[in-house]
Amino acid sequence: MRTSVPMEETLRRFDALFLILRRGTNEVLGFSTLQARSPAGHIRSGIYLDPAKARFGVGSEATHLTINYAFATFDLEKMILQTTEASFGGFGTALDPEEQEGILREHLYFRGRHWDLHSYKVTRDDWDACVDRFLDGVLPDTVEWREPPPH
Repeated sequence: MRTSVPMEETLRRFDALFLILRRGTNEVLGFSTLQARSPAGHIRSGIYLDPAKARFGVGSEATHLTINYAFATFDLEKMILQTTEASFGGFGTALDPEEQEGILREHLYFRGRHWDLHSYKVTRDDWDACVDRFLDGVLPDTVEWREPPPH
């Protein structure tokens, strides 16, 4: 017998959860998550986009903003980002094949089929070395990327 988990319990599993919205219209394009923060200084992130709505590059901005939030807010050394090939079209060049940690074949089931779960790593040192380039033009000049955003 299958039982459902109450929404509050599901949401408590996340360290952070973000909607990905289209600028100007606030149309929901997908979501990103931060979860499973460990004492070792690691965290997992999932980024999922609606392929019918997300244009090339939307996932790249969402990825960079999620990574930045995690490193600015939590004491982390490494992030593992996870997504399915359903979202690849929206990422542009954000997912570096050299940084791929692995693939869990047919690991997730949604939209009537099984999907591979692709995992990528980003270390704090990697992020510190390229954050200015990735967030240039994404964050307003008045926002300091090294500080967590106000809640």
